[in-house]
Amino acid sequence: MALKGRANRRNSSAMKARHRTAQRLWRQVRPHFVVELSKSGPQLPALVGGVQRGVIESWLRPAGASPPRAGGLLKVLRARNIDSSLFRTYLEFVGPGRAIVHAVCPEGKHAWTTSSSILNRAQRRLEARGEKPLRRRADGLLEWTCARHARAAVGRNNLLLKINLPGRKRGRDKKQRSRSEKTQRHRQRIAWSRLSGASLSKQFSLCPLCGLLRYDRQWHQVCWLTWHQYRRHHQLSRDLMPPPHHQRGPSPGRRMARNYALLIQSAQSRHWPRKLPTKHFAVRVAAVSRAGRPRKFRSRAAKREAAKAFLRSAPGTWSLVFSRSEDRRNKLREALLPFPATLWTVLRQGARDGLVKKLHSFGMHADKIARVTGLDAETVRSAVEP
Repeated sequence: MALKGRANRRNSSAMKARHRTAQRLWRQVRPHFVVELSKSGPQLPALVGGVQRGVIESWLRPAGASPPRAGGLLKVLRARNIDSSLFRTYLEFVGPGRAIVHAVCPEGKHAWTTSSSILNRAQRRLEARGEKPLRRRADGLLEWTCARHARAAVGRNNLLLKINLPGRKRGRDKKQRSRSEKTQRHRQRIAWSRLSGASLSKQFSLCPLCGLLRYDRQWHQVCWLTWHQYRRHHQLSRDLMPPPHHQRGPSPGRRMARNYALLIQSAQSRHWPRKLPTKHFAVRVAAVSRAGRPRKFRSRAAKREAAKAFLRSAPGTWSLVFSRSEDRRNKLREALLPFPATLWTVLRQGARDGLVKKLHSFGMHADKIARVTGLDAETVRSAVEP
């Protein structure tokens, strides 16, 4: 840090000395500039060669004025047809070519240019590292590696010294990375841990036709195809939706993510494999009331009824809730809670008899109705046949 501060102070003092020299040279040639401008008239136009009148007037101040830059002064001289030989000494000192450094890349054998400030910074870095300064050739050009070849050299050094070390299986040998393959037990533990967390990034919804649960989609595929065929057969509008479900009480789709988590939690407490530790897979259910306070269940029966609420709105198979493209853990869910056997307490009460007749009225086949509702095919046929 001390070296950096010393370099900055040195650069600042050099810039101040250069500015003082430019001011001294400009004071010498400023009377000639005033005389040449007065020949064209007492009043300057708003723009002279693209330079504003206020900027030119700042050059004419007797003291405390910043000397003009070479580019702006040359524009004014050319616009007023003023001989630039009177200002040659000043232009050579502040000219744009003085800050340009010409160099030759020893790697690519091509010439390139940079600024003197970048050269000074590079020289200070070489001096701080104790390396030799840049060599200047007989023709005045510096032998300095360009940025493209310098980055390539750094990449090769990183490859040879850091990446392609002995024992690594990456680099020029083109071999695969050495890593241990996951065993079947390891993969099973990962799958069970993800299932036990019951963390879902999207929401549940109710299918417009059957009114049963669907994750991250609005329709079941079989319901959508049935409604699409029914709509085309009866020449209905494409924007027409199935009639809404008339049901008393709260909406069945409320808090289904919470109910799903409670269902998985209660199923794991009874069917979790003995060899897998259960303390690492605790399920957190965050249910918030309208007032913003965390909702607490008053009893175990309340949790059990919340889990049953998910079953009352669940279709006959897990693949209708979570499709294969969205979730690949249906086999674990089927092993934990097999459908439709788990829905037996819901189906035995005859709660879906009206749904069977509704789906049949839209032209759905009996086998597909059995798959959606979870009932037996014989039960569906006996319910729809006269």
